[in-house]
Amino acid sequence: MNNQVLLECYQKARSPRSTYNELYTPKKLPVRRRAHFIKLKIRIPDEPGVSRFLAIFFCLPTPIFMVRVLLSFVKLNETSEKLPIDKKELLELLRVRGVQVQVRSHDGVRVLIKTI
Repeated sequence: MNNQVLLECYQKARSPRSTYNELYTPKKLPVRRRAHFIKLKIRIPDEPGVSRFLAIFFCLPTPIFMVRVLLSFVKLNETSEKLPIDKKELLELLRVRGVQVQVRSHDGVRVLIKTI
């Protein structure tokens, strides 16, 4: 892209000012909308009763502030092989609307987390 713009300027097909604006004007990042709720789905294939209980328990979205309060008690300060994300990054992901995390374990348990 940059080579094409410079080539057009060299061939006088583009003015130097428009070339400069194209190359050096910072692009605006999209506005991130804040999330207010988290929706959880947990499926355990060997335990249909537990899966139904969790579906009823998490049928309504959970407010973000409740999840953040619960995360304040969890110790995730350093990254590990089990969870390659630290607590600060996790809280940043919770603030953005539209984040979707799918977890599938070896024993068939599936967890879906969405921010709304």
